[in-house]
Amino acid sequence: TVNLSVAGRYDQYRYSGSNPGKFTYSAGLEWRPLESLLVRGSYGTAFRAADLHYIYAGLGNDETSGIDYYSCLSDDPGASDCSDYEEGLIRTREGNRDLDPETSKSWTAGFVWSPTTNFDVSLDYFDIRMRDQVQDMSVAEILRDEASCRLGDLDPASPTCVDALARITRIDDRLYGIFVNPINVARENTSGVDMSAHYKLNTRFGDFRFGANHSWVREHDFQQYDGDPVEDQFA
Repeated sequence: TVNLSVAGRYDQYRYSGSNPGKFTYSAGLEWRPLESLLVRGSYGTAFRAADLHYIYAGLGNDETSGIDYYSCLSDDPGASDCSDYEEGLIRTREGNRDLDPETSKSWTAGFVWSPTTNFDVSLDYFDIRMRDQVQDMSVAEILRDEASCRLGDLDPASPTCVDALARITRIDDRLYGIFVNPINVARENTSGVDMSAHYKLNTRFGDFRFGANHSWVREHDFQQYDGDPVEDQFA
């Protein structure tokens, strides 16, 4: 038995003089070569505009704190603990009306084996490719990037360094302020395997259900801005 399902839709958003739109689709295929075995696969695309608070949030300040990794690693290049370098600072945050919609492509392939009505096991491979994912910037990550850029661990001319260094204000080389806002992440990819098993035990006291699930991530890479190196999140 073979089952094929196909779906498609068109979405369009209108805000701040922009009207992004995109056609997305998905398809799924199921094949049962044996009564106890189901082989399945799917492919799909997705499109999503940023939430309104990411776009329209007004300019505002608050007080926060962050670790001055640049000063810490300048004083002790091999330091593994920089907690003594925590500083108070003024955080300025504003929405971003130039955000692009998020897009993604994904596919899966796997099987479900059910040798009895009380037991089944499934295994599926997944691959997800995201582009322009919207993320709120992290104070800690900006401060880490600043240190890496100023100390030469990252290329000072890279898009991440140019951005990070422009966001930080220092007075007499001491942290004073930081500017954050939502950004579009250039790319984030992940792939791996999902596994699960289920068993139902029938007794005179009732039915007992047992289950086990496990996910193994084979790949997870990240690129904040186009032109940056692609980072292996497992390295």
